[in-house]
Amino acid sequence: MPGGTVKLPQRPGVTDRVLFECIQDFLVSHVITVAGTLKAGGFTTAGAFYREVLLAWCVNLVVAWLIPESRLAGWLCRQIGVQETPAPRFLLTLAVIVLINVTCILACVLLWKVGPTPLYPVMFGRLFPTLLLAGYIGGCLLFPVTAWLVKRILKETA
Repeated sequence: MPGGTVKLPQRPGVTDRVLFECIQDFLVSHVITVAGTLKAGGFTTAGAFYREVLLAWCVNLVVAWLIPESRLAGWLCRQIGVQETPAPRFLLTLAVIVLINVTCILACVLLWKVGPTPLYPVMFGRLFPTLLLAGYIGGCLLFPVTAWLVKRILKETA
């Protein structure tokens, strides 16, 4: 080890987008789980909470890789005439992504927790607006934090 530094080898297939997606989804899954837990009546155990976070994170990642959310948001922006200005386009893109992800996360977590019972649509309707708001605010606030973390991690491993 000349110079005393160790460089990590390049990891094929790992890009800033993948890293960003993993970190952002992990953080937003926490926000959504906290909001949903509080709205549904409060915390039970740490184990139950982190099982829900893990499930939300996994659903979030799968949805992100299966559904072209950014392309759908770009198409919507063009259809309603949102210009290429960064702020409005970012906010609308985030809204589309949050709508898709929160819908899928809530559907899966509720199916896991209550099953296909008459309670399912009631809980979905009760939690959906809160989780949309929490996901959107969390996404807006965590986006720059995640971008900074990704730059920092990639800089350290380069």
